[in-house]
Amino acid sequence: MNKKLSWLLLSTLLGGAVLTGCSEENPRPTNGEGDQNPTSKNPTELYYANMFGKEAMSTYYYWNKEISSNLDNWNIETNNDPIGTVDRIRYHQGDKYIDKWSMLTDDMASFNSSVEGVSTTFGWNLTFYPVNKEKNQYAAAVNFVHEGSPAAKAGFKRGDIILC
Repeated sequence: MNKKLSWLLLSTLLGGAVLTGCSEENPRPTNGEGDQNPTSKNPTELYYANMFGKEAMSTYYYWNKEISSNLDNWNIETNNDPIGTVDRIRYHQGDKYIDKWSMLTDDMASFNSSVEGVSTTFGWNLTFYPVNKEKNQYAAAVNFVHEGSPAAKAGFKRGDIILC
């Protein structure tokens, strides 16, 4: 099996198995006001998210040797952005990310939907084209717009060009 495909499968299974471990019998810690929002900067939640992210990337991550210095510097006690940390340290060469698949999420419903083939969108599909790579400028062509979608309500139509 292709190594990239193996890693993607492992990431999906591991992420799905661990992230679905919360249940009503064992609710997530709250911020003391009943808020179970994972982005609430709850210290307990941040600690466990950091612990999971660092441990998973240290143990199972395909490129863990290449990012070992970043893993060594990841302080699970003080880091306030485990999702951003995973995104920043995933394997890259310069500005080009080689690992385009690994991520940590706090949106379990969207994650489950995406691995089940269900996606939520703004009701359109875009194709991006480079205009000037040196200045990181792109154009997007609207491929289709679903009727009644947020994109349709905003007035987008097939064939529209968006400069980014």
